[in-house]
Amino acid sequence: MRNWSFWIVYISVFSGILLLFWTARRNLEKRWVRILFGRMYGPRTDVKYMTRRDLFQSALSFLFWSIVSLFLCIFIIYLAGVVSKGGEFPTVGLVGLFAFVLFSGVGVTGALYLFIRGLLRDKDFVPPQQKSE
Repeated sequence: MRNWSFWIVYISVFSGILLLFWTARRNLEKRWVRILFGRMYGPRTDVKYMTRRDLFQSALSFLFWSIVSLFLCIFIIYLAGVVSKGGEFPTVGLVGLFAFVLFSGVGVTGALYLFIRGLLRDKDFVPPQQKSE
């Protein structure tokens, strides 16, 4: 029975995340979408041209995406354990663990970097003009 409860909770959380993305794509101009995802769909990385607020928004977006990556990788690792049925840990589980370390680690590191840059940035910083390409 324990396995069914895990699946129900995991599918509910994953469905909630998908519903959040779907709702955000339909309501791009809403305030909560800009707070969660920033002005665009994904974090910004042009730190030189970002204001303090932009840095904090991008740090939050990096953190959110690393949490999504964490959920997906935990699912892959759990699924690999179910498939192996207590035997040898399959390659899929190792790939899932590698993906967890890579994506979640990079996301958290990026979030920390942007957060620290936001703390060190002046409150009245005016970004320089970007060059047109």
